[in-house]
Amino acid sequence: MNLLSRDLLNPSKPGGGIVFAVVFILIAIAVGALVGRSARRLAGRSDDQLQRGRIEFIAQITRLAAYTIIAIAYAHLIPALRATGTALLASAGVMGVVLGLAAQNTLGNLIAGISNAMYRPFDVGDRLVVPGPDGVETGVIERLTLGNTVLRTEDNRRLVIQNSVMSGQAIINLTGEDPRVQAIVSVEVAYSSDVDAARRMPVDAADAHPGVTDVDGCSVVELGPSTATLLLLAWSPDASTARDAQYDLYETAFQAFWANVLDARTRPRTST
Repeated sequence: MNLLSRDLLNPSKPGGGIVFAVVFILIAIAVGALVGRSARRLAGRSDDQLQRGRIEFIAQITRLAAYTIIAIAYAHLIPALRATGTALLASAGVMGVVLGLAAQNTLGNLIAGISNAMYRPFDVGDRLVVPGPDGVETGVIERLTLGNTVLRTEDNRRLVIQNSVMSGQAIINLTGEDPRVQAIVSVEVAYSSDVDAARRMPVDAADAHPGVTDVDGCSVVELGPSTATLLLLAWSPDASTARDAQYDLYETAFQAFWANVLDARTRPRTST
């Protein structure tokens, strides 16, 4: 009986090989059931059909990887199959390299998505300024996945950006702990103009604007051949309000400019 027990626990014996095969099969079944149960639990928490499909796909890949590891471990345990196990391990390594090279972009997006999920430089609902195919885009994050980030732009387009691109470029997050944004307006005035009067016009307009909470001032920032550039800095509660305030202040400056031009044209000339 002791001899039989030793044979059943010896992987080099036929009986031991069968016993260990049954044990490894039970382990594989248990791992597959655990992965399937976890995937169903995660899928049940999501209302997105596409997200549930991704979870099932990841579960299938996980099962396949687990079964492969268990098979290689069993082949290495049984002396008669050890050479086969070594060959399987080498083949798996070569296949991993090939798949890694073929799916380099996909793996890069996956790793970047995991990194974004860990460090969370932005989240759903944040307003970002990002480089797009047609220039700089501003949009609100609608969805974050392991592969890409989906933004809804101001003109209601959906901008899909790969996570590797999001991680490899500078991004402005307009929705931080302090969501205030400056409305910046530049005005050029001739050297013959009254600079103080020209400065008061945009400052008074900003003070009266409902979307402006604070005015930092209006200073001369550049001198051109015939004009000086004044730069107005005004704070708004958020990026959308700052954009609207900037447009309104530019329009106010434009109207004031034409009012001064028309006033100069209609002003009666005095003879000298």
